[in-house]
Amino acid sequence: MGRPPDGSTRKDRTRTAVFAHIAARLHDWPSGRDTDFFRDVLGIDMNATAAQKACSRIRYPSTEKQPPGPAPIRSDPVDDPEPTDESPPALRRWLLVEEPKLDLDAALLRFAPSNQRQTGVLAGLRATVGVRQIIELAGTWEVLAVVVFDGARARRTLKAVVQERTGQDPAWFDIEMEDWSPSRETWVALAQASAEQEGLRLIVPVDSA
Repeated sequence: MGRPPDGSTRKDRTRTAVFAHIAARLHDWPSGRDTDFFRDVLGIDMNATAAQKACSRIRYPSTEKQPPGPAPIRSDPVDDPEPTDESPPALRRWLLVEEPKLDLDAALLRFAPSNQRQTGVLAGLRATVGVRQIIELAGTWEVLAVVVFDGARARRTLKAVVQERTGQDPAWFDIEMEDWSPSRETWVALAQASAEQEGLRLIVPVDSA
């Protein structure tokens, strides 16, 4: 497809490339057909190689230890990140797990607001097995956390550990339902809006013509 118009940023340096890649993954699109997704679903001028290269720069490094001996030869050079001080890590190779479908329980923990950052609470939660997510609200410095456990006994144990490590007794709310599906169309819209700003938007998506 070539590069954007003269004077604009290379495709693999655009936000559009990153947003489009995220949208494709959220739609469970086969990675080998990303270019089709970008053109036919998003309606943007982007290719899979540029998207992969853009994401490689902001992907957290793997924690897998390399075996002794020479480093393996990479068959796909676009996955090798180019070091840059302007691209802090933002993507991880993680799964999105719907815990209730695995017969696990989840709860939202709500800690009291404070007039300053609750660094002790944050540190305690990060050190606690069972914590899935931590959210800190600006201004009120209220801390929220999502925890996962297996049954009532595990809940009691986790509650005691949280209190010990944070020094607080947060309110617990059992999670009845979580729906991540809206994120798919959200990232489609973000990718399309970014493409519009960066001159990468096609006039009409192929599948809607």
